[in-house]
Amino acid sequence: MAEAGAVLAASLDYRASLPGIARLLVPSWADCCVIDLLQSGPSGTERIAMMAVEPTGSPPGSESFVARLLASHPWVASPASAEGLPEGHVPVERAEWEGLPSNVRLLIQVRGRTLGTLSLIAAQPGRYGPADIALFEVLAQRIATAVDTAQLFQQAQEAVRWREEMLAVVSHDIKTPLLVVRLNAEMLLRAARPPDEERRHRGRRHLESILLATGQMRDLIAGLLDRARLQGMPMPLAPQPWTVDELFRQALEVLQPLVLEKSQELKVEVCPGLPRVRADRERILQVLSNLVGNAIKFTAKGGTISLRARQVDGSVRISVKDNGPGISSEDLPHLFERFWRASSVSERGTGLGLSIVKSIVDAHGGTLWAESQVGAGSTFFFTLPVAGP
Repeated sequence: MAEAGAVLAASLDYRASLPGIARLLVPSWADCCVIDLLQSGPSGTERIAMMAVEPTGSPPGSESFVARLLASHPWVASPASAEGLPEGHVPVERAEWEGLPSNVRLLIQVRGRTLGTLSLIAAQPGRYGPADIALFEVLAQRIATAVDTAQLFQQAQEAVRWREEMLAVVSHDIKTPLLVVRLNAEMLLRAARPPDEERRHRGRRHLESILLATGQMRDLIAGLLDRARLQGMPMPLAPQPWTVDELFRQALEVLQPLVLEKSQELKVEVCPGLPRVRADRERILQVLSNLVGNAIKFTAKGGTISLRARQVDGSVRISVKDNGPGISSEDLPHLFERFWRASSVSERGTGLGLSIVKSIVDAHGGTLWAESQVGAGSTFFFTLPVAGP
């Protein structure tokens, strides 16, 4: 137990330490040791460690003990599953298989949860008595404590990572609406001469744009308090049927001052008869703000940006095309990775914008991709599901 304690304490990575436990048990205490942990994924079980040796004293020419285990022993050939384990109040299972008389399986349990199994198999009949079983139970408990501690540590690290990422998301996405607020405020100051009807109309539009931008900032800050996102849970959505025209209009009301500042042309094309999409309005406005904002940023003054929408099969495909510098074939596969930035980009940033876009599109059940060629601009595509009738 002292040696086992030292092995378990050597690392918080139980995938590294538990094989050492199997090596301690084989061949001193068993001819085979298998440690399986239950997982939440589709496989249901992960085999963390397995150690087996041929028993001493086996007759020459006899069938291989290890080969029989791998081929037919139910605890070795087939990993454990939650459904096939004994009830939680029966932590030790003893069974006898043909030619394999000493088989002990213990549940690895902590705080009322079953984490996995520790299986010990010996070819010698009557190998394990009550004292051995008591020792194995203590060992299984220590394994459970080590695995539980490691999982709690991983969860804590994940929570910290998501908190820091959320702060980075807000700091990234809040820049565009802040710039819009500044530009509109400057326009209002320039229009401060005695107003005529046209100036009053322009001033009203600028004020409405400011209100939209401040609303976006409010929503971004509210996202900081969204506990589910901080803990890495799936992104919460409130999808409703929306026309693409309406989504485009709301997104471009905020972005139009940026286009005007760079004297760019923004073309919008929506195919006639386009069905409504099922989308979370705030999230999709965030996607459009990111993609169109990037197109504005990387397109030179006087350039052209195209925003298009068309129906493709059972979804609506939206594209944002620019005639900027383009993206190299080496950088293209990494565009949507978190915190990744192309080495050729001179402007500073968090490298989060496109990964945010991808997470939103994925949460809607859509697909995001990009096509680009150096010197010929870039086009970003994403799809949204069609709203039901």
